[in-house]
Amino acid sequence: MQDMDIIYMKRCFELAAQGRSSVSPNPMVGCVIVRDGEILAEGYHRKKGCDHAERDALAKISDAKNATLYCNLEPCCHLNKATPPCVPFIIEKGITKVVISNLDPNPEVSGKGVKQLQDAGIEVVVGIAKDEGAELNKVFFTNMNEQRAFVTLKFAQTLDGKLSTTNGDSKWISSEASRKRAHQLRLDHDAVLIGSGTLKNDNPSLNIRYDLETQGKTPWRLVLGSIANMNWDANLFSDELKEKTIIITSDDTSAVPSNISSIHIESPIVFSELWQKLITRNITSVLVEGGPKLLSSIIEQNAFDGVEVFIAPRILGDGIAISGRAQELMKNTIQLTGEDIHLSARRSPCSPA
Repeated sequence: MQDMDIIYMKRCFELAAQGRSSVSPNPMVGCVIVRDGEILAEGYHRKKGCDHAERDALAKISDAKNATLYCNLEPCCHLNKATPPCVPFIIEKGITKVVISNLDPNPEVSGKGVKQLQDAGIEVVVGIAKDEGAELNKVFFTNMNEQRAFVTLKFAQTLDGKLSTTNGDSKWISSEASRKRAHQLRLDHDAVLIGSGTLKNDNPSLNIRYDLETQGKTPWRLVLGSIANMNWDANLFSDELKEKTIIITSDDTSAVPSNISSIHIESPIVFSELWQKLITRNITSVLVEGGPKLLSSIIEQNAFDGVEVFIAPRILGDGIAISGRAQELMKNTIQLTGEDIHLSARRSPCSPA
């Protein structure tokens, strides 16, 4: 049965991933209900406040007695949240076996859901495709286990490793297909971070374009830098989304305009502390789109989790590259986006601290 367990669990992963851009700060969860080798129902968590995957699936069938429920994350059992707990509903519906990929790292659950199921006489199997399950919910696991935001570095570079010209111009290094993919990455994160240099040089909007389905989501726009270096005429401070802009500075935040939010940090900046501050604002993930200086500073402090690099078939010659300490990357995937190479990778835990 182990092979079928993996097949059904991988289907849970596929279902769960449909909520990638909309469930934050919750985890992505999918559910498959099976009896006698037949899939009776499927479900997934669509967005915060909507039914959890188990309830979504169970609500679609009138008879779940003696069925097996597959779910990539331990069913919840705690009461202090907007949606009702799933464990009592699973028990009520007559499910006799529950197969799970990962235990929920939320201390309010973390094995308690499994125990309640077992106490009700339900067989529980844990750990099916657990590495893939943990990777799917890497943001949620980081939030819970380390109490900080998950951080992804995103940049485009030429074949000779340059991110911008010597005067800081970095626009349109990558292809149209890569830029569309970059907007999907924005949608997949709670916030986009740039430095005041990028604000000045590029005047970005940091919104979601390319006709992507946003379901009403707008990532926070974070700008790091001194008050004196801020371009207060920039799009981020004047467009219709200005309430989604936050200034991050070590200066006196009383100088920030009253209609713009701010976060004060100590100087010199310790990025791990900033990521901890962000999680207290329910910002669970950050896509860093800054220039070489900001990216190099984060790399130097080993304060990131993943990288998304778009490599364009161009040679710039004179230009600015990333500096900082050497880093080991793992879980690398490579694909073509238009004429570019798109590399996704995770920082290895063996990278020097």
